[in-house]
Amino acid sequence: MFKNIFLGLFAFSTSLFSVQCYESAPDCKDEFFSTGCRYIADLEFLYWTAEVNAVDYALHTTQPFDTDCAVGDFKEADYSYDPGFRLGLRYRNGPRYWEIAGYYTWLKTSGTDSVEDRVNFVTPTYSDNLAAPVIRATSDIELWYNVLDVQAARVFDPNPHLRMRVYGGITGAWIEQNWKVSYTDQADFVSNLDQKWTYRAVGYLVGTSFDWFWWCDFYLTGRASAGVTVGKYENLAKQTSTWNVNPSQAFRDSRYEDYRLATRLQMLLGFSWQKLCQCVDYEIFAGYEFNAWNNLNEIFRCQNEENISKTLINNGLLGLHGLNVRLTLSY
Repeated sequence: MFKNIFLGLFAFSTSLFSVQCYESAPDCKDEFFSTGCRYIADLEFLYWTAEVNAVDYALHTTQPFDTDCAVGDFKEADYSYDPGFRLGLRYRNGPRYWEIAGYYTWLKTSGTDSVEDRVNFVTPTYSDNLAAPVIRATSDIELWYNVLDVQAARVFDPNPHLRMRVYGGITGAWIEQNWKVSYTDQADFVSNLDQKWTYRAVGYLVGTSFDWFWWCDFYLTGRASAGVTVGKYENLAKQTSTWNVNPSQAFRDSRYEDYRLATRLQMLLGFSWQKLCQCVDYEIFAGYEFNAWNNLNEIFRCQNEENISKTLINNGLLGLHGLNVRLTLSY
């Protein structure tokens, strides 16, 4: 589906070269900023991956050691690059230099990893409740990312070759991560762990963007913003083992929830090609984007077998980054 959408946008953008546009000066030094009112649509294709900490699920030891410390390579859950999108709608009042905008960002990314060793075995980093040595461990992780931003901006033209926007507004987020870990022992008994956290929140954000004219309708384009949100955080964990007398009965089944603050940072930088035409202005952009969320990714682990209700909480940063290709049309 995303391939067809991308090809359609590419075909549509190439057809724009036939639109009658204003000509640049022969020396390519003049810049044209629209001074009228415009309705603007932003269609962004995202090809992102996610980065999280504290998601080790096994230790692969290539040779046996009798020690209390880890010896070997830790295996961690990894996300792959997956397609997503961002849709934006803006209204710009050129004569008064202000703008209102709304953006919706969607991404679903996942990753699968595994390790197997029938000689030196695999050491789980979670309690497995299995009797025989573990020979295989697998990890499946998924992330759903939904963010809605509503902004008001002030537009500045400091000089003929630079346009800047300073904006602020309201942001809403619905982010969910589901991580499944499975351990299999020599007797083919299996221990399954399912961990999921969800964050639903609203807050504020502020930021700035710029278009710096370089040469012949080409620009260096960037954006940076910071935000803070508050909302409900839920963290669920459930684990079963087929080695138990009742395999359906969970030996780990916990729930944690609170209301918390989370901070968000965004940075985007790339190059754009912009053209003012008699009817429709358009812009083609390609760059790389970073998003970082703090105080979201938490992993609960049992501290010891004698007191399994006493847990260790591992936390880390949730980061998303990747390619951003945008087509902007203004009328």
